[in-house]
Amino acid sequence: MELMSPIDSIFLLGEANTRPMHFATLELFEPPRDAGPDFVTRLHRKLLDDTEIHRTFRRHPVHAFLADKVGWVTAAEIELAYHVRRRTLSGPGDNYELLELVSDLQSVLLDRSRPLWRMYLIDGLDDGRFAVYTKWHHAAFDGISAQRSITRTLSPDPACPDVHGWWHPRDERRGKTASAGRTSASLRQKLSAALQFAPSLTAVVAEALWKNTTPLPFSAPHTMFNVPVHGARQCAARSWPLARMTPIRQATGCTVNDILVAMIGGALHHYLIGRDALPDRPLIAMVPISLRDRKGTDTGGNRVAAALCGIGTDVADPAERLAGIAASMRRAKELHSALTATQSMTFSALMLSPLALTVLPISAPAVSTAPVNIVISNVPGPARALYWEGAKLAANYPMSIVLDGLALNFTISSNIDAIDFGIVACRDSVPDLDLIVDYLEKSLAELESATAVGSVTAPRS
Repeated sequence: MELMSPIDSIFLLGEANTRPMHFATLELFEPPRDAGPDFVTRLHRKLLDDTEIHRTFRRHPVHAFLADKVGWVTAAEIELAYHVRRRTLSGPGDNYELLELVSDLQSVLLDRSRPLWRMYLIDGLDDGRFAVYTKWHHAAFDGISAQRSITRTLSPDPACPDVHGWWHPRDERRGKTASAGRTSASLRQKLSAALQFAPSLTAVVAEALWKNTTPLPFSAPHTMFNVPVHGARQCAARSWPLARMTPIRQATGCTVNDILVAMIGGALHHYLIGRDALPDRPLIAMVPISLRDRKGTDTGGNRVAAALCGIGTDVADPAERLAGIAASMRRAKELHSALTATQSMTFSALMLSPLALTVLPISAPAVSTAPVNIVISNVPGPARALYWEGAKLAANYPMSIVLDGLALNFTISSNIDAIDFGIVACRDSVPDLDLIVDYLEKSLAELESATAVGSVTAPRS
């Protein structure tokens, strides 16, 4: 038995029927022009024949009761037919029927006696496309490694003869097992850094509190999203052309990330008004920010840190909302830019540490005060066209988890010249999720209209 890291084991210990701890990926593919009606059937058969399986996809958890430890056992082989399933929508089916199926699948726990992943090939869509929905447990995978497993399996060549599943071993693939030592080392480094840089971090937090420029955990208002969750999930997905955001970015000096956060802020503004549940204070979101041209001795490329950002739900004017979000994001970048990369990662971990409590079952009674209202995640997608058995990847929707006190999650991915939104909610706590998708479109249209009349201006430094 291989011992499981404490962080990974939390996702198992905190799991319950009301709190599945798996995330998902949903891809839409356009079959090649010469594909026959049995294209998905033939693809399914090829996948079942791909029996060379990376060890990460052959592990299942075990509990050593006498040692009070949780670990992994790696099977020599697995029943691939159990893990790779086939579903056909009745119909022809539309996106609504597809997402209802995905919502049902997202609500069901993975079987812990088997490796913690499962794939579904779904055909029957009325536009001829087919979908691939994969469940990945957070104890065994993370969103970035899952995305890499997918994109490295696909090919930029539509005529590529090699067809493999996400589980096929590749020399460059590094799952959690391969990086476990580095992960543990990183955690030790962060703990050391937290102690080493405690005085400077304390000064930063004190300054943020004094100037009231940076939201802090537990400063978020209570909303209908910050309640205990139940087991049923509702999933939504939609794509927008990046070209629609480019004129807004050019006219305002805001980033695409600012615009995406403003879309969400506007959508939730309209949604909560419709529910007569809009707080007087802005909702607070955890948002990733990209840091470039770092000062200090740290080297490397772009860095990503976590920021808490007010998303302007209390502001009716879309121009004012975008300007406020951009200013908030700019302040967060300035705050992190004053730190070294190690300090920045440590500060992010300290700011977001209250979120870890929501994973544990003891957190359920204590959700009246939420650390944040929603989480907005970003998973990098492919920058070029990719194919699988000649089928082109048309959309890539990541589906994250919801937790007690965090009943709504937005995860955004890119796919060449498109932005793909994957949204997951507790079905009982966030009804009519499709309305939020419609309001995302309305919010973007409002930003386009505001830009057209020149009423959106870049935030002042």
